[in-house]
Amino acid sequence: MKITKQCVICSTVMYVHPCLKNRKKTCSVECRAKYVASINKKSMKTFCSYCGKELTGKSRLTAKYCDRMCMKKAFMLLNPSKPTARRWCHNNVVLNTDCEKCGSRRELQRHHQDIENEPRTAQTLCRKCRISLHIQNRTWGTMQHASIACVV
Repeated sequence: MKITKQCVICSTVMYVHPCLKNRKKTCSVECRAKYVASINKKSMKTFCSYCGKELTGKSRLTAKYCDRMCMKKAFMLLNPSKPTARRWCHNNVVLNTDCEKCGSRRELQRHHQDIENEPRTAQTLCRKCRISLHIQNRTWGTMQHASIACVV
C-alpha cells in the first residue's frame, strides 16, 4: 500500500512507500537537487549532545556528537558497565609512575577497587601487589577480578 505525497519543489503528486513517508520530499533527481540547493544551510544549527559544541560539515545533519571522544564519554555516562568503565579509566585517568603499595616501577597495572559502584577509580599497583591484594580479598581465581589486567 503506497501513500500519496506532494513534491515540495514542483507540487507533483507522488506515491511513496509507508516507510519513506517522512523522508521522501521530492519526486525526481532534478527536484532533489533544487531542494538541497534551496536549504539555507547556515540557518540549520545542530549541537553536540555531550559538550554542546556546534556541529559543522555534512555530518551535522545526522550526527549526535562532535567527535568520537564525546560519543565515548556520553556512552560511559549512560552505560557504566565494566568494559566501558575500564576503557574510560584507561583513556582518562592518569596514574602514578610507581606502585602505590611497594613503590616498584616494574609491571605496573591498574587495579579497579569497586568497578560496580565506582568505575572511574583506579589504583596503580605492580603485578605482584595486585595479585596479593586479590588473594587477600579472596577474589583471585573467582572471576570477580579483571580477567585481563589493565597494563599501564
